[in-house]
Amino acid sequence: MDYGELLSATFRISWRAKYLWLFGLFALSLDGCNPSSSSYQFSGDGGGTDSFAGGIDFLAGNWGWLLALGLVLFVLGFLLFALSVVMTAGLVAGADEAYRGVEGTGARRSWRRGLERFWPLLGLLLLLMMAGLLALLVFGLMAAVAVFVFLQSFDVSGSAVVALVGLGVLLALALIPFLVVLQIVVSWSARSLILDGTGVFASLGRGWRLFRARTGSSLLVWALNLGLSIAVGLILAIPAIALAIPLILAIGFGEDQGAWLIPLVVLGGLVLGAVALLLKAVLTTFFSTYWTIAYRKLQEGPAESS
Repeated sequence: MDYGELLSATFRISWRAKYLWLFGLFALSLDGCNPSSSSYQFSGDGGGTDSFAGGIDFLAGNWGWLLALGLVLFVLGFLLFALSVVMTAGLVAGADEAYRGVEGTGARRSWRRGLERFWPLLGLLLLLMMAGLLALLVFGLMAAVAVFVFLQSFDVSGSAVVALVGLGVLLALALIPFLVVLQIVVSWSARSLILDGTGVFASLGRGWRLFRARTGSSLLVWALNLGLSIAVGLILAIPAIALAIPLILAIGFGEDQGAWLIPLVVLGGLVLGAVALLLKAVLTTFFSTYWTIAYRKLQEGPAESS
């Protein structure tokens, strides 16, 4: 594979087919390209039994409204997830058609392609989610049993704890090659499902066979993706730090910040939010296009000798 041409084609399509950015804004990450995560923090004032009783009374008096609110949030969350599935399939299909020079490409055509592959892609994602939850449950139970047996069989000491932690780290490191292969196979399988019209289980089989036939190239595609992700992270960190330092200094050493600090924080939050959404759209489009073009190139090339 010509990796220079792979990168140039990815940059060219990601820049010229800007309608794909809309799909990238809502699309899910099939390729491990820095998915965003959210954390929630809950705090209380330690109100004790009075606060607890007040909470019970509030729930009893407003359970209907709370149930309706929960139902609305569930429906909205499901609709947003469904939209993300359609956008994910549309992004892959749109990038593939732009790469192959198909006539009449555009947002409408990509949207239709996404709708066509909605149910198969949803099935694949749900299957992967269930498999991941099952794997976490199994490994969690195995780890709990191992820790219990260890504590019952050996004296708990500093060296024993260090040995147990070290064993856990070694096992985690041993899982890395498996996770890398899994990520690659999932990427190829999703594109087989979206672009070639295969079913859920057939796409997994085809993704595995493509990885086995082109193992070296697949691993190089993954390694180049990792390098690009690190480079993008470093590039984005520099202006973020440069923008954060003046604000931190103003808060720490400024006087009478109340009059101007609140509107400054609100304005800064709006600007950063808009920039974050734009970056999410562009980066998701770029990395998804990168894997889509790589998939097509691997299909075209000969199998590698083992």
